[in-house]
Amino acid sequence: MLGILFEEKQIEKIGLKKYLELLMADSVFSSFEIGFTEKCVDSIGLKVLQQTGIPMSFHIPYHLSNAPYDASLICSDPDGLKKATAEFIQFSQAISSTSTPIIVAHLSKDHNRDHNLRYIDFLLNLFEKSSYSATLALENLYDHQIKYLTSDLKQYIDYFKTDNLSVCLDIPNHYLSGEKDICVKPAHLHFHGFNKNQRHLGLDETTLKISNEYFKRYPDTVAIFELLDHPEYQDSLSHSISLIKNNTM
Repeated sequence: MLGILFEEKQIEKIGLKKYLELLMADSVFSSFEIGFTEKCVDSIGLKVLQQTGIPMSFHIPYHLSNAPYDASLICSDPDGLKKATAEFIQFSQAISSTSTPIIVAHLSKDHNRDHNLRYIDFLLNLFEKSSYSATLALENLYDHQIKYLTSDLKQYIDYFKTDNLSVCLDIPNHYLSGEKDICVKPAHLHFHGFNKNQRHLGLDETTLKISNEYFKRYPDTVAIFELLDHPEYQDSLSHSISLIKNNTM
């Protein structure tokens, strides 16, 4: 199953109805990933989104400006981190069409093991207290600022030993990292166009071919196309949909 990251900035530009039409063109995508907070979309928009009946996964919104979500804040600003994260988790629980969604999370930018352990423990306990059967999927990261390979993520999976903790495999990050193995079977996939310096671009034949190799390996795992907002977003989306229709397993 293929899905797409719901880019809330496009709602501001073209309106929710037109944006939904773009995302659902040719029935390529049958899942959405939500990476924004309740404050980013009005109540009418949320209701329309829910009425589509499309399954949703969720991505803690680390990209938002001044967002208090990084795991390192578990020590420096625990109240701010816990409040903001709890609000996002409650939001996801309220709008999810399933009681067992994927929640994608990043580990700490400072690579501090204690911060990561405390952060994961906080999230898993939050799920339990909320009677929320979500799966926390730790994402592999690879850029000039932060690197977490699947071998790094496996250490945390092994530490907690719970079915509610898994991995979100970002295909370009894994490919560019040069890591030979995938050390944990992923519960979720991300794919997007990329080059050595940029991620989350529209697809081309090469990057889709690379993604397809991973899709073959995990045919039953939901794969989310992560295209971030930019001036040529709609053209990139249309081109990517066309490639996916003609070249995806």
